[in-house]
Amino acid sequence: MNSRIHSLLAKGNRRLRLKIAGTRLNPKNNYQPKGAEQELMNSEEVFKIIFEYAPDALYLNDLKGTFVYGNRKAEKLTGYPREELIGKSFLKLGLLPLDQIPKAASLLVRNALDKPTGPDEFVLKSKAGGHAWVEISTYPVKIKGKTLVLGIARDITDRKLAGEALEKNETKYRELFECANDAIFLLDSEGKHALVNKKAAEMLGYPIEELIGLPYKDIIAPSEYKNTQNRIVTLLESEPSSLQERVFRKKDGTEFPVEINLSTIRDAEGRPLYIQRIVRDITDRKRAENELIQTANKLRQALRSIVQALASTVEKRDPYTAGHQSRTADLARAIAFEMALSEDHIEGVYMAGVIHDIGKISIPAEILSKPSRLNDLELSLVKDHSRIGYEILREISFPWPIAQIVYQHHERFNGSGYPQGLSGEDILIEARILGVADVLEAMASDRPYRPAHGLPRALEEISKNRGILYDPGVADACLRIFAEGKFSFNKIEIEASEASRAAVKSLG
Repeated sequence: MNSRIHSLLAKGNRRLRLKIAGTRLNPKNNYQPKGAEQELMNSEEVFKIIFEYAPDALYLNDLKGTFVYGNRKAEKLTGYPREELIGKSFLKLGLLPLDQIPKAASLLVRNALDKPTGPDEFVLKSKAGGHAWVEISTYPVKIKGKTLVLGIARDITDRKLAGEALEKNETKYRELFECANDAIFLLDSEGKHALVNKKAAEMLGYPIEELIGLPYKDIIAPSEYKNTQNRIVTLLESEPSSLQERVFRKKDGTEFPVEINLSTIRDAEGRPLYIQRIVRDITDRKRAENELIQTANKLRQALRSIVQALASTVEKRDPYTAGHQSRTADLARAIAFEMALSEDHIEGVYMAGVIHDIGKISIPAEILSKPSRLNDLELSLVKDHSRIGYEILREISFPWPIAQIVYQHHERFNGSGYPQGLSGEDILIEARILGVADVLEAMASDRPYRPAHGLPRALEEISKNRGILYDPGVADACLRIFAEGKFSFNKIEIEASEASRAAVKSLG
């Protein structure tokens, strides 16, 4: 039987042989094979090899669907050896599902009318029960006056599965896109909306069809619109920042705050296609934040009132030093500002300054107001006010380390201070600032046991002991604000501006 088929293939239709060999007739091709080449082309063995080793399944069947011949790929695809294929129809072998048999029959009808078909997709069932997707093309051919059908079946299972996987992923993405709790916008290179989800339409009060093609600038507040087109181009050319806060505008003109997560969608070659914006309405969050800020401000104001009350308690027991704490706090705040400390540090320095002598509440009033020099015992009681202040304040939950600042404000840069003998940067920067402000204000003011030394003498003290008793950076800032007229004590004559300038100049 096989030799007969081979003979038919060798002597049959020339167009068929050329198609199997992969050769197209070209009337412009003047090349004519001769001699050994012609003999080789007419060789039955050549066509047999081409047929057998073709990458697709090649087969011949009659118009009833009965297989006459099949190549190796046909055997592999169906799972049937050649001797089981030949002489049996695809119906008898059960190669196709029942619902695809009418489609296969219609193709045979077209072949009977001398018409080719395909490519058409079928599910092919193998002998072992497996399934494969195939793409079949058929060509009616005449061999010795008999019409046969040449079939070419290509296995497209991998392609089909990949397509199905892609379709599933697209479906999942579409579901996530449409059901997302956040609004999603895709912008093209012109800054127009190419795609939006339902949440985006609900957020802005537009129907989806109105949003498509709408320029991005039409949904942002006028205050946010600054050369939007150039911004879109810039975002497409570079990776955008991941998170932004903006103000959007609804269709009715209402403005509201949003948080935007930006990303760029690119093609397989890395070229930017769209800017994706995932947008969240943060109106409620902003309202809550504002309420929290207001509450925090009220608490801070209440805290300041409490601190002022504590400071007043001390000053009522010691009228000679009334105002010392507040003036020291003012100066400490000015020094901290000059040193460019953070706003939070500056406020912490000020609050600590207002109550830095709170520990004096434990000292007998007669010692505080004694008009003469203190003896050693009295001096030790006064020096203990830093520790007492710390004990009073340490249980209060201040936003700043107030208790520690009060505890350390008599420490000195070279370690000669009290009560802990700290030095250098072991002393909090707030305490170093407060220490300088405390000394300068005390020297510039009257005391029960002595008249004021005056501001020039106080500035000279800071300059002389810069880097010894006092942090050099703090001392420089203190001298600078007086030299440049940035600070003055109330009710204290500042006739010593020249002396302060000279002190600064002496620093080199």
